[in-house]
Amino acid sequence: MEEEIKSCSEVVFEILCNVVGNEDVICLNRLSIDLSLVRYTSNDVQFDREAVVKKVKDFLFVTGTITHQEWLRFMEDRQRTLEIYANFTKAIPSGSRVEGFNFQSSDYDVMVCLKIVNVVHKPIEVNSVSSIELQRVNNYTKPGFVRLKLPHGPGVLGDLFTWCDGAHFLSSAKLTKVLLEKAHGDNLPFMQHGPCLSTPDESMDEAIVLSSDTWPHEAVGCVHRLVKSGWPSTDIIAKMVEDGCLFVPIGCKTSPYEGIEWRMSFSLAEKRLVRSMNHVQFLTYGLLKLFLKETVEQNAEG
Repeated sequence: MEEEIKSCSEVVFEILCNVVGNEDVICLNRLSIDLSLVRYTSNDVQFDREAVVKKVKDFLFVTGTITHQEWLRFMEDRQRTLEIYANFTKAIPSGSRVEGFNFQSSDYDVMVCLKIVNVVHKPIEVNSVSSIELQRVNNYTKPGFVRLKLPHGPGVLGDLFTWCDGAHFLSSAKLTKVLLEKAHGDNLPFMQHGPCLSTPDESMDEAIVLSSDTWPHEAVGCVHRLVKSGWPSTDIIAKMVEDGCLFVPIGCKTSPYEGIEWRMSFSLAEKRLVRSMNHVQFLTYGLLKLFLKETVEQNAEG
């Protein structure tokens, strides 16, 4: 019986390697995504930028995909892009393609984080004209959702705030509407897809998000529970806490405060966890994603 189970496991492993990819294929999938990040993100993105640049450059040169002159032009273009956006925003990639998958249903999402906005749990005195501080408030909201309160007057961003319960709250609905109108004004073929602006084929989503350096107290149990298997490691958990969490502009559908609510996102933690998996763990994760996409969701639609 034990031999039969082992034999079946080996067959399943080989099939999954053919469907999901072996370790080299997954590595190449991630490198190709990281190459795009080198062009569009600032220097504080969470991976070893110089190592990625070297690996990708060596791969492209060896395969003859790109010449030295084309590489130099590419890097010059990247630098100009960084100079324009790096001081104000940080691009955070997510989606199954970033994880290393390349299924037909795999998506690529970009969360554009506004670096000038900081979300805090408790208000503190900040005398800075270069940043905006918002206090997260979770009273009258369902788990996973918060409201973002401005301790002081709304100033130049007043149109994006809503007065409620004696305070100014940043409106997720107003921000999404403004971004969609801007995209249409620039003749960009985006449509609204939840909190994101999506391409017509929904192959790529882009969302404006806000960040907090503090790990939320609602998720403390996640990082303090005993993990007998040793995964994730204490180092990975520490980095997850250090990353904090994000806030996506969408509220709870059944809430009277939907237009001024923001959903908590742990995309940074999820990415760290996935990229710390060994290959067997990753294949199992891929099998579950396939089961969800091709069985559960299709049956739900049918």
